[in-house]
Amino acid sequence: PLRWLVALYGSEIIPFAYAAVLSGRTSQGLRLHGSPEIVVSQANRYLDEMASYDVVLQTSERKAVITTAAANLA
Repeated sequence: PLRWLVALYGSEIIPFAYAAVLSGRTSQGLRLHGSPEIVVSQANRYLDEMASYDVVLQTSERKAVITTAAANLA
């Protein structure tokens, strides 16, 4: 289910709602870490701010992390 929407242009929130969820600047981290609230200051900081909470959003990076973790378990 959709629980939050981060929608920013620079540091400004792009206001809209979808499926009764309002856009904003807040996301959440991994459940493994207690789902901490992540406040995104600016659109161009999104990837860095998510990464600071160990959230990997880039597909190629995510694949590498999973491959390395699987190899370490073998």
